[in-house]
Amino acid sequence: MLNFIIRKGKIHNITLDAELTENHNFASQVTRYPVENGADISDHISIEPESVSIEGIITDSPIGGGNAEGRYLKTFDDLEQLWRKQDVVDVVTHLKVYQDMAIRSLSIPRDNKTGQALRFTADLQKVVKANRQEVMIPEGNLAPVVADQGGATQNMGGVTPSAASAAQEEMVSSHIPNWM
Repeated sequence: MLNFIIRKGKIHNITLDAELTENHNFASQVTRYPVENGADISDHISIEPESVSIEGIITDSPIGGGNAEGRYLKTFDDLEQLWRKQDVVDVVTHLKVYQDMAIRSLSIPRDNKTGQALRFTADLQKVVKANRQEVMIPEGNLAPVVADQGGATQNMGGVTPSAASAAQEEMVSSHIPNWM
């Protein structure tokens, strides 16, 4: 069973008749530049967001038996809506529960052998979240160089540009042929 769990209080379960593949992807970005001996190597390796890719089949004849006419069509609509609404979901697989995942791509091929079935590949990636925090730094705690760089801003309003001086026009005309 594969579960897509929507955070907004609604749980949506998608039970697959067959899970063809389940690919768990963990990647890192490693620096291409030399690292100084003794340096903390972890400063030069950046972990990419984890992702999972699932290929499955859903039919109108569930494995548990019974007839679920239109089941594959409903699943098609459900998967498309998860993608279209850009919902962040939890994905429960056989190996791991992934939280805060978004559908990066959804592929649903059809051919003359597909019939009353839906074969799909869903590629999901973790949405990395950050907490924003504003901190007030007392002016006395700033280094003199930093303290001098700030200052009050002044609203200049609608400033009308002035005409170029003769020296400015001469400089431009010396660099651009046929100027004026």
